[in-house]
Amino acid sequence: MTKIKGYDLRFKLGGKKCAGATSGSFKITPEVKESKIKDDKGKTSREVVGYGNSFSINGTVMLNEDGDSESMDLKDLRAAVKLGAPIPFVYGGVNVGDATESGTMIITDYSEDTDSENYATYTLSCTGEDSGLTTGSVTE
Repeated sequence: MTKIKGYDLRFKLGGKKCAGATSGSFKITPEVKESKIKDDKGKTSREVVGYGNSFSINGTVMLNEDGDSESMDLKDLRAAVKLGAPIPFVYGGVNVGDATESGTMIITDYSEDTDSENYATYTLSCTGEDSGLTTGSVTE
């Protein structure tokens, strides 16, 4: 077994990595349905009927001044928030063969924080679409 460093796991939105990302979280939540039937003598039965997923990204606000076409900068992130439509995402490793999860998501929250001494930061929160997740691997 090998431990995975946090910087070896990334989110890509619309095929681009989020510029300046410093941390993130990814969550898969089973949707559990409970029922009681007389034949089970009142005992609660639980079954997984699906799952949801969500993630968030924290980062330093970046502007793309060098023409990097592989990263979403401040302007791209704001445009994605205002788009209001599902966006494809991939979460997982960065090396060929590393495991990934992909699907579509909706941005549910975006904020920028600024103060007089530090770099501006952003937080992006997303919820996956009902279409679920597809397990894959990094190919390039």
